[in-house]
Amino acid sequence: MLDIYLNSENTGYDFQSFYDRFLEICREHKNNNRALAFAVILYDFQNPQIAKVLRDDDYWFSLNAISGQYLTVFSLNYNPNKENIQKMMRERMSGPPTTKWLTHADVNPFSLEESTHNLIQKYFGNIKVKYPSVLFFQIGDDVVIDYSLIELDEKDFQLAFQELQGYIISAVDALKLITEGNKKNHQQIFTNLESNVKSVRTKITTIKTFKKVTSIAELGGTIIGMKP
Repeated sequence: MLDIYLNSENTGYDFQSFYDRFLEICREHKNNNRALAFAVILYDFQNPQIAKVLRDDDYWFSLNAISGQYLTVFSLNYNPNKENIQKMMRERMSGPPTTKWLTHADVNPFSLEESTHNLIQKYFGNIKVKYPSVLFFQIGDDVVIDYSLIELDEKDFQLAFQELQGYIISAVDALKLITEGNKKNHQQIFTNLESNVKSVRTKITTIKTFKKVTSIAELGGTIIGMKP
């Protein structure tokens, strides 16, 4: 797990550095045996459950331990300062929103989605992202060669963590099967990862659909059984 801060204050990577060195950082992780593939957790401030998961030390360390030396997971964050946020909210209400990049001292919750969008556009192209999501991807020869966007559905804090945890576990399970001799086979590595993650997504969707259909059927039976 690697936190990227919009206002780093010397904590983790600052966003501008990450934005400029994105592929270089990924390459370093591969060359140093820190990762076989990558992911970015994407969310906005309409999805507070994801922000809470990433800020909770116990949950963060759990995800970090699971990803291990197989998967580097990036997350864009900001260091909250309520006074600065309230000030910027007032300024936003009284005039046009700021579009400048943040410095280490800035805190602007409105820029998270914009910064994410700019990062995605630069390295992945025109992807329509529905927040929150996890973007799994692979690099090769200093370029993104493949990616898979998985939406996160859970709204409850605990369930959101379990859902995110499940996808990361499925990705890592696939990466653990890669032999030493195949570590340079970047496309095949990602194909295996994507297959595992999508199979989990399919199972989750199937279970939810079944529960929904069962619930409707039960409701229909109840209505039919009601006396006028």
